[in-house]
Amino acid sequence: MIFPLLIYALLSPQVAGTVCDSMAWQVYAPVEYTPSWDLYATKTYFFMGVKGAQQKENIDAFRKDYDSVAQVTVGKVIRRDVPNQTDETYHDTWFWWPVKEKDKTYLTCYILSYALKGSPMYSYYELEFKDGTKFKWTEPRITLYNFNDMFILLDGELNVTDYHDHSQHHVEQPAEGLMAKALTTPLYSIKKYDAYQRPNELMDVKYYLTLQYVFSDKEAQQLMSSLQCMQ
Repeated sequence: MIFPLLIYALLSPQVAGTVCDSMAWQVYAPVEYTPSWDLYATKTYFFMGVKGAQQKENIDAFRKDYDSVAQVTVGKVIRRDVPNQTDETYHDTWFWWPVKEKDKTYLTCYILSYALKGSPMYSYYELEFKDGTKFKWTEPRITLYNFNDMFILLDGELNVTDYHDHSQHHVEQPAEGLMAKALTTPLYSIKKYDAYQRPNELMDVKYYLTLQYVFSDKEAQQLMSSLQCMQ
């Protein structure tokens, strides 16, 4: 009964504000420009996304140290300690949080102490929802938004530069129907596949499952509710 009750709460004018106040809020984030790629990106980190933690001094520092500042909406952070994939005596701390900018909505993940960090040449994701629906999204190269361990564009457009010629840009879009599904159905799991071959070996690319996360019922409900409150 939790799911119907929560949907009613989100739709009810009397309680929607209370529910959404704890699920999504606005913060200021620095915008960084990279001349070599001619790209801009908004830098959103979990430690600046905690509600009430951002002070005026933080925003002033952003304005001083970065190209500009943007107001974004962030969703409630999911945090969980997970046994390391290569050595289960260690635990990695996973942080998930959704972000809505003016022209895009995305889900991002940072893994503290992750032992397999690297720079894969190619990556794609498989997302499975609780009803069994699956989506695939290829993470483009090059974009400044894939600086975290996992990044999935849910809605809007992403400006991307050509791998060989950085002066050539194109627009990347999410998997069709992904945002609509994320707003109505809890997410079950996300898998990330990476390949490390050089660009001239494209025909021989072999992908490996490098990251996998299964959301608990509580986490999946929280994520869906945050996305609903960000609209």
